[in-house]
Amino acid sequence: MTPRSGLSVLFDLFVADSAARSLLAPVMGPTGLTATQYAEYSIVSVEGPLSVTRFAEIARLPLTTASDTLRAMERRGHVSRFRDPRDGRARLVDLTPDGRDAHSTARRAFRVAAGRVSRHLGDREPQVREALALLAEACAAADGDGPRPEGSGAVVRAARG
Repeated sequence: MTPRSGLSVLFDLFVADSAARSLLAPVMGPTGLTATQYAEYSIVSVEGPLSVTRFAEIARLPLTTASDTLRAMERRGHVSRFRDPRDGRARLVDLTPDGRDAHSTARRAFRVAAGRVSRHLGDREPQVREALALLAEACAAADGDGPRPEGSGAVVRAARG
């Protein structure tokens, strides 16, 4: 299959992201978490307990955005903050039991949508995932290549999909 747009790989990524959001919105809606929130909860579930800085690195978010995201999860009662036992000055976050329940509910819905996509990709899925990982790395590297226009963020925040 050839790219449809001919504009750029970033435009193609935009189109794919829009298609994924259209697929996921109705599936995730009843769970109480959006697809983006599910991804954020997944990071904490898999990597936690972790620091805000580590969360920001994995999600490829500015530290202030990562902090705001985790604060919102905390307000919902889905994460707790506590002192790092290895460094009493540092704070870590992890999912609470309610957060794990919310993530589990959303995971079931997400897997339904992911399974539908996997069936359409067939044996091409590993190559597609490899290409997406390469694209995320290239975007992150390009984001550090030089000055940005004032007020702009990273070109692509692939981990927030």
